[in-house]
Amino acid sequence: MDASPEPVDTSSTRQFDTLFGEKSYAEVSDLIAEPLRQLLDDVASGTFASSAMDVDLIRGFHLRILTDVMPDIAGRWRQKPVRVGSHYPPEHIHVDREMRELLDTFGARLQYSNDDITLQLEALHTWKPTLCMCTRSKTSTVERCGSWSQKLCGVSISQYSN
Repeated sequence: MDASPEPVDTSSTRQFDTLFGEKSYAEVSDLIAEPLRQLLDDVASGTFASSAMDVDLIRGFHLRILTDVMPDIAGRWRQKPVRVGSHYPPEHIHVDREMRELLDTFGARLQYSNDDITLQLEALHTWKPTLCMCTRSKTSTVERCGSWSQKLCGVSISQYSN
């Protein structure tokens, strides 16, 4: 007997329950614009320069932006499955682990890049919550590993080229 999958709530991708009633994306964007601007100003001024880029920092940002609009979800991972259009993001029970992996990987890439803006941009561009895809796969994802992973992992992409 096949178990029916848990129904996915798609209504929350269209409207949000806020302290000001049900609001659309555009309306929520207007409500969070000022807290977001203040946060971005703090980031730009270096307020978080000595902070580790980890889930606590990201959740703290989320809390700052949403606390006056949607305090029930501000600073928290989602508690149920969702769908965004035809995309199904990771299952809600995996979000914390996947975010930790993502930020650990991204942090390692940034640490390796030092002040090299090319490598920093590459670290942003090739974000994937697995460190060293080149050691795990012989698929086209190998080509996206780029120079940072070759040096970090000691693996040459040419080893995996057909």
